[in-house]
Amino acid sequence: FFVRRIMCRCIVVLVVVLIAIITVAFLPNSNEGPELTLITSSPGVEEELEKYEDLIGEDYYGYRGHIYRVLSYSMYFLNGDETYRTVIEKALVYHDIGLWTDNVLDYLDPSVEVAKKNLQNSFSEEEMQLIDDIIVYHHKITPFEGPHADIV
Repeated sequence: FFVRRIMCRCIVVLVVVLIAIITVAFLPNSNEGPELTLITSSPGVEEELEKYEDLIGEDYYGYRGHIYRVLSYSMYFLNGDETYRTVIEKALVYHDIGLWTDNVLDYLDPSVEVAKKNLQNSFSEEEMQLIDDIIVYHHKITPFEGPHADIV
């Protein structure tokens, strides 16, 4: 019994080591491709977000950091293409705002409504649809299908 137990553990360790070796062997070289640039401030985000500082309260700096982390990764996955950066920044300011404006956990629709109310005079209909899609689908784990699928 004791020998069988040791053999089982050895097999488990061997399998784990093999999986690690195979995974590393097939992962792309981490030095290939663009580097992730950490974005820590942007006038577009600051201008829009500061309107909600009192409402967000003690969560303000945490939410601000969350926005910049998502923005940093968004720009990374877009290979630095800044064509829609302003639209993305505004969408990110509003993507969770319903947590505070409506004090609800089902915050996606309230977030969209607040964004529409505050941004509709600043963006085209196409850009507003993109903002709506970014907010509504930001938790989606399967590929988004629709206009600007590469951005959403």
